[in-house]
Amino acid sequence: MRLAKASSLYHQRFGDAAEGEAPESEKKALEEARKLLTDVTAAGEVLENENLIYECLRLTVQVCIQAEDVVEARKVLEKLLSMRPDDEELKSDSARINRMEGQLSLKQGANTIEDKQKELQALVAKGLEEKPKITELLGELHDMIKGGQVTWDAVRTLKVGKDVGNAMKLGDKDLQMAGSQVVKEIQLCAQRAGIGL
Repeated sequence: MRLAKASSLYHQRFGDAAEGEAPESEKKALEEARKLLTDVTAAGEVLENENLIYECLRLTVQVCIQAEDVVEARKVLEKLLSMRPDDEELKSDSARINRMEGQLSLKQGANTIEDKQKELQALVAKGLEEKPKITELLGELHDMIKGGQVTWDAVRTLKVGKDVGNAMKLGDKDLQMAGSQVVKEIQLCAQRAGIGL
């Protein structure tokens, strides 16, 4: 159990490094830590040592959070809550899992909006013959930005507004109207980011 804890702590990232993709060495160490913890938990069950099982499961939750494995973290947390439903620290773990899930959702949203943006660029290059698909994509971009599925940083970095503007410049009134709705949401997204929402 201590080896698993030491291994996960050794690879823990902080600050900007925590935002990026985990290096392969960290992924491998976390997988090894999870295997060790599974073995120790099984040994604790054989010995009927509830404290050992509880501590292993607590550490497993921490390792799952570090590995960004929301599904497994929730599953282990449910076991812990069934063992000790009044433990306040488990509520903190639940909040950390929820926060991590939100961050992963935003990362996925950034990737999705980038794909939509590339698709929009290709369709705009073809011109008005692709109007229905362009209109649909503008609607999807609008919904993503309005729904908070992507951060202002991602929208700004990818320069989504530029491609929306190019679609509006095709001269079709429907595209201009749909594009103006996206631009409005981009501006609102920037304002929310500016005031910290």
